[in-house]
Amino acid sequence: MKRFLIALTALVLAFCCVGCGDTTEPDDPTPPAPKEYVYEGTPTAAPYTVYNEDGTTATEPFDNVFLAIRYAGSRATSSNAMPIKDANGLEVFRRAGTSDTWCFDGTNFVGKKKKTDAIKWAANRSRSYVVNGRGTGYAYLGSDDFTSIRHPEDVYELGSGGFSYLFTPSGEMNSNNTWKTHGYSYASAIVRLSEATYVDATYVDDTGATRNQWNAYIFFNIRGVDNCDLGIGTYAGGDGAWKITQNCSNIEHKNGVDPTPSFYVYQDQVVTKMTKDPETGIYSGADDLFIEAIGGIDTWTLKVTNLRTNQSFGYTHTHKGMNAACAFGNYRVITAASYCPVETPVWDPRAGGYIKNIVMEDVKVARFREDGDYSQEPKDEVWYGEDTIWVGFTQGADCAHLTFGTHEADGVYKSGNAYKKGGRYMSFSSYYDGTHIVD
Repeated sequence: MKRFLIALTALVLAFCCVGCGDTTEPDDPTPPAPKEYVYEGTPTAAPYTVYNEDGTTATEPFDNVFLAIRYAGSRATSSNAMPIKDANGLEVFRRAGTSDTWCFDGTNFVGKKKKTDAIKWAANRSRSYVVNGRGTGYAYLGSDDFTSIRHPEDVYELGSGGFSYLFTPSGEMNSNNTWKTHGYSYASAIVRLSEATYVDATYVDDTGATRNQWNAYIFFNIRGVDNCDLGIGTYAGGDGAWKITQNCSNIEHKNGVDPTPSFYVYQDQVVTKMTKDPETGIYSGADDLFIEAIGGIDTWTLKVTNLRTNQSFGYTHTHKGMNAACAFGNYRVITAASYCPVETPVWDPRAGGYIKNIVMEDVKVARFREDGDYSQEPKDEVWYGEDTIWVGFTQGADCAHLTFGTHEADGVYKSGNAYKKGGRYMSFSSYYDGTHIVD
């Protein structure tokens, strides 16, 4: 969790420095159709054996290549490069220089490349993994992009697994550097969590122990001067409970003024709960929700309503003068869903867990209002081809996916709530079980 939060803070701070934002729309406003993906390289086969330089085996073989690389990467030295071979004798890794990388397309081995060449290659291979030469982390991950503006490389969260983010633009400035149009400070969505399924991921730590500390999140991130994730999450060992969360970057969390940590789980606010099938290990059966997130002058506010029970949850979190210097024009919103590893930098894309089919409908945003009353404020739809999406991407598209869809006929969700023909929705998934939702 800590690594995820550090990476997320770096991402949102990077975007805080962006001024107006280019709102250029994609040439084609129609959501992209799924396309066939042909994997490059040589398929690898388990088991994967780590060797010492003298030819002896360093440990028991691994069932996937990423675990083997993680083991070797944490132990290899200049005198013992700890090469790794698959079941067919294909060498897929050995400790190399800092300018080198090892490239994979899914679990296919592509080869050793210089980092600059690897990044160019991976930019066109959405399901690729580029491992640094030492085997101590990812140097790049392939992605799917939903906008003609490609996301800046410095917003990559290489330690955070596969996820999808949709950024709104910031406000627009006049020529004299005053805000002509405020940015978006309000977001809302119906989250059809009843359609989602979830499985705990596991990983093997350096002692050989199996752990399951991956966390799934659904949230809006709102940024002014500071930024905050406002949403819900479910956690390994949490028995399928979805709880209210916040992740606030304000300095008061770090200097002791605010007693809560930067990332905080409201343990007493369980908004809905999934049920685990004891035979398959699959969690399902959550309720549908309505989520609202608001950035104010001094506040972050989250409101979550369970659409089955009509119960309300949330918080208002205050930092005096928090956004004053921003003049409220630079607000922007991220719509996001993710399933994040909480482990070493070489996280395991085959850890076995997933969160699939988080359906969001009626995703809306509104520009900043000083009075904080958005009940009657005109709202803009977050949708493919609309200028409410400035940058949109899925990082690590081998293990994450985002679909923009339109219902072809009237129907009913698993919750019993209805949908109408022509209704728009988005479906977020992150999965580490070797499947891909388009295939």
